[in-house]
Amino acid sequence: MALRLISKGTINGYVIASFVDSGGFIKLNGNAAHSANTDGGGTITSMTISSIMASVGASANVTISRGATKVWTLGSGFHDLEFTRNNSSLEKDSTERAANCVVTTTGAGGASVLIRFHKNSTISNY
Repeated sequence: MALRLISKGTINGYVIASFVDSGGFIKLNGNAAHSANTDGGGTITSMTISSIMASVGASANVTISRGATKVWTLGSGFHDLEFTRNNSSLEKDSTERAANCVVTTTGAGGASVLIRFHKNSTISNY
């Protein structure tokens, strides 16, 4: 698993996660190594995938899931996808927006995936 958080914004901001080769996961809150939460006393209540950039090897596929629900599959090639235009969303409901995001790469050739999430947070210590 290779997850690297590139940027964690402020409350109600963005988080950008990089997944390389075998994939990985990101949680809304909890374990700092995999958590999108840097809101201090806040709690992330949901995250919506706003964009995906990926380079997928010739014999590889990448599956992006929210909890147990597969929300997108990428085949080989370069992908630059934007989901915030026209209020589009990969996640169909609040349950998927509150679930962990899991990225799984199968096949040969590997993949590099950047996912930008918009996060909604509550503040608990102010």
